[in-house]
Amino acid sequence: MFTPIGAGGHGPVHRRSWPRIVAALLVVALIAGLGVAGYWWFIGGGSDDRGAATTPSPTASCRTPQARLPDPLPPRRQVEVEVLNGTDRSGLATQTADELAVAGFDVVAYGNADRTVDGVGRVTYAKGDLASAVVVASYFPGMTLRRVDRNTGGVVTVTLGADFDQLATTREAKDNVATVAVPTPPPVCD
Repeated sequence: MFTPIGAGGHGPVHRRSWPRIVAALLVVALIAGLGVAGYWWFIGGGSDDRGAATTPSPTASCRTPQARLPDPLPPRRQVEVEVLNGTDRSGLATQTADELAVAGFDVVAYGNADRTVDGVGRVTYAKGDLASAVVVASYFPGMTLRRVDRNTGGVVTVTLGADFDQLATTREAKDNVATVAVPTPPPVCD
């Protein structure tokens, strides 16, 4: 049987309320976003000083100690040296290690460096070995001194650079000690 619209059968057709559902979802998302932003701000995530180094309080005083030669310097026979060739010249580390041994140093190793080095070269040492490094550097005028924490304690490493020519004599080394550029120590804060 045929039933006319509105005379029974199905009720009236309802319109979908999509605009109201979308508006409700937007309001919920806005409230959630504000909650996350507020939490981030509350825990300090929005501040600009994140990861910044702490500065001493105004009551702390910092000073940079003056770079100076250690005293006393150890005798050459007590200084352990490793010699590395940072050039493409074959046999340079072996020759220099032999000359250092003749000068009285305890040469514990020699070989090739991982990469080439500019200038005369560098003398690296571990914490507590500055005095030994100064004695070694006096035989290599123009080399830079640098403390390297990965160095083995007690062993001073000489890496020969492209401008290295020859080892200083013992007499020249005694005169060179005063000219060795000692690295500036880090600041000390009280």
